[in-house]
Amino acid sequence: MSNICRFTVPASRDIENIIDYIAGDRGLDAAESYLKKINQKCQT
Repeated sequence: MSNICRFTVPASRDIENIIDYIAGDRGLDAAESYLKKINQKCQT
């Protein structure tokens, strides 16, 4: 069974801003890790 997460446009922008902030503060690896966790949650 496949779950699909759908984000509103404002939510997508918020996530993008969070990822950008993390990348600037902690680096690209940390930002990618955070985004990966979001994607994993969407699959469960």
